[in-house]
This record gives sequence, structure tokens and C-alpha cells, in this order.
Amino acid sequence: MVLETPAGRAIPEDFIRPIISAGIEPILMLNLPLSSPPHIKEIDILLQAYAHWGVHYISLFDRPNTLKAWREDIWVQQKLVERFLNTFIPLAKQVVEVGMFPLFPALEPGGNFWDTAFLKSALQSMAPKHAGLLEHLVIGAYAWSSNQSLNWGAGGPENWPGARPYETPKDQQDHRGFRIFDWYNAISQKTLGTELPIILLGTGSRLGDLCNLESQTVDNKHAEINVQIAKLLAGETTAFVTPETPHPVPENVLAGCFTDILYSDPNQSGPQTWYLPDGEVLPVVQKLKIWHSSRQLTQPHDIPLEVTNSNQSVESNSNHNQTKDLKLDQFDIPVRVTKPIKHYLLLPQYEWGVATWYLEASQPYIQKYSPTIGFSIKEAFLAEKVTVVGGIHTYPEQLITELEKSGSTVVQISGNGTDIATLLTIK
Repeated sequence: MVLETPAGRAIPEDFIRPIISAGIEPILMLNLPLSSPPHIKEIDILLQAYAHWGVHYISLFDRPNTLKAWREDIWVQQKLVERFLNTFIPLAKQVVEVGMFPLFPALEPGGNFWDTAFLKSALQSMAPKHAGLLEHLVIGAYAWSSNQSLNWGAGGPENWPGARPYETPKDQQDHRGFRIFDWYNAISQKTLGTELPIILLGTGSRLGDLCNLESQTVDNKHAEINVQIAKLLAGETTAFVTPETPHPVPENVLAGCFTDILYSDPNQSGPQTWYLPDGEVLPVVQKLKIWHSSRQLTQPHDIPLEVTNSNQSVESNSNHNQTKDLKLDQFDIPVRVTKPIKHYLLLPQYEWGVATWYLEASQPYIQKYSPTIGFSIKEAFLAEKVTVVGGIHTYPEQLITELEKSGSTVVQISGNGTDIATLLTIK
């Protein structure tokens, strides 16, 4: 839950603590003025209070790559990114000092100063001297789907090398869509050698959005698309994969927030308000409630919710095709579980992402058996039958044994690429 809060006073403790007790993770947005930012001492007590109440994530600024975030006379000066970092870094370090995680502020996709260039320049400047801060830094992002496919820009610059700042050729796609995290991950990986955690401070389909003038508005599919996004963020997979099937969300995306769904002024609703002042709601509200209720009915109550650890323990070797030093206890596997899933196809996932080759090679198998498809070892323990794709270097060595001990029937398909493709065809 994103909560906007003034820098001059705290959100009441009586409001914050019940939210956290209910299992909701508040993400605070201070939206400090960049042209006249406060001194550390002015907000230190506020930060300490939030940390003491159990808040973990805080964003200090918003969209520093836009003109409206600055006074015009300051905006036109040289070295904007450097000047932003001179303001951001001391305050972010204080956030770490009190025990919270600072967000690199979400940038406007595109923006007056192109956001991918802004982020790349900022990370490059921080890398040599601020390793301690980078270990605690979370990247904020706005992932509006606009009126485009949820797979728009999927795979990042590796898949769309022709995309350039301020220019996207007609045969290319860019980052301005739901898959913005693929592009930010590519920047982080190339600059720092690792993917920083990401929180989507704003995501979803917005009414009347005509970002792509060659496509229709999404108004008639507003509810459907937002439910799709919610399912993706929850890690749900589909039994049958087509080229149009939305790609899974990487594990370093910690959360996604639908914003502006409530009206702040009782006499006026905003353009994206889901709950209207007269008590009516948009169709998306009921559809999300139905989906959430169905998840509660099918999810075992003794399985703790999975929390993504920002300190990724799964590493990849120089060839990016194997994992190492994997231990099963890293995955928080429950000892006794029910088996709500009939058949689970477990595909490998690496630190750099998912190898699409496995999805393509698995198509005959998927069409024949219609298994639940996923990349989560924890989810595999919820299945009566598990087909494990990949060899001994891909998973913890004790995985097969522990799956069988839990009561799952296990089939492993391994070998070189040709062997795996052949076995998936004939199984």
C-alpha cells in the first residue's frame, strides 16, 4: 500500500500499526521538494518513528526526471543527475541508518529527461563510492500498461536493441509499459552486475489511456487487464502458454500497487478512481474480489506467504546457464503440506531471468498434459506430481529426495538441450 505523507508530520501511529498487523506492507512517499529539500536533522525524528512502528520502505522524492519536480531555473542547470544524487544520497543513507530501505524514486516513463538514461547515469555514479547504500536500495518504478499488450517491451533492450531515448522505431518496442522492470533490470545488471529489488509504485490499466495512438483505449478491458496484472504479481501461471500469454514477473519485483483507486476529495473523484463518491464502484473492484476469494479457497492456510529476499542467494556462473551453492532451506519449504496442485511443471529460473528456450521446448508437453507451469520450488511442494526440467546444477541437490518425502511423484527431465527437447516431446 502506497501512502503519501507530508514531511512535516507523521501519519498517526494508530493508523500505521494496524495496517502492518493486518499483513499490509505500507510504502511511504514523502515527495520532498527537490528545489528546497530538508536537512537530514529536519526529518530524522520522523524517519526514526516510522522505523520504530515497523515501516520498511520509504520513497523520499518522486519523478526527478521531470521538469515539474524542480524549479525551472534549477532544472536548466548542467549535471541534473549529479545534483539530484547530492540531495538524495545523504537522505537515503539516513533511511538505512534508522533501519529502513530507501527507494530510488520512481521516474516518469520517458519523461523530460529520459528515465532509462537518468537511472543508468545515477547507478553508474553511485557504484564506485556507495556500495553500502546500493545493498539496501530498492528501485521504484511506474509500470502503467497503457493501451498496449502486457508483453510490450518484454525482454528489455536485448530483445529490442533498436529502441532509443525519445525514439522508438515502428518495428521496435520500448520500456513504457507494464514490463518496465525488464529494462530497469537490464540497466542494473549491466551497471552493477546484479538486479536490484524493484517496487512498482504505480501499475495497472488506466481509463482513457492513449499512450499508443495506433491502438484503441482499454476502457472496455479495464477490469480484465487489471485482474491479469494482479495475477501476474501474485505469481500465478497459466496451464497453456501462447505467444500472447503475459510473461511471468521476475522475482526481484517485490510488489505492485494500483494507485489513485480511492477519491481523496469526497466531492470529486479522480479520473482513475475505482471507488466513486456516490458509493458505486467500477467493475474491476468486484472482479478482483472474486479472484481474491478464489485464491483464499484454494491456497492452503498452513503455507506461509512467500517474502522475496532482496539479497539474492541464487547466483549464476559466467555462462549464465547454471546455478550454484543452492540450499533447499533457502526456500522456506513447509514440512507438511496439502497438495492442491495435480501436476506441476518446474522450470529453471536463473539470477538473470527465465530462459525462454525452456518454455518453447516444453510446448508439446504442456499441450499434452496441461500442467501448472512455474519456476517456484516452494510451489512444487504443493503438487501431487512434479515434472522437474533441468539437471543437477539447476536445483538444490536434495530437491528430488525432499519432494518424494513430501508425497509428490517426481519425474526429472535432464541432459543437454537436445536431450531435454526430445524427452519433453516423447514423454
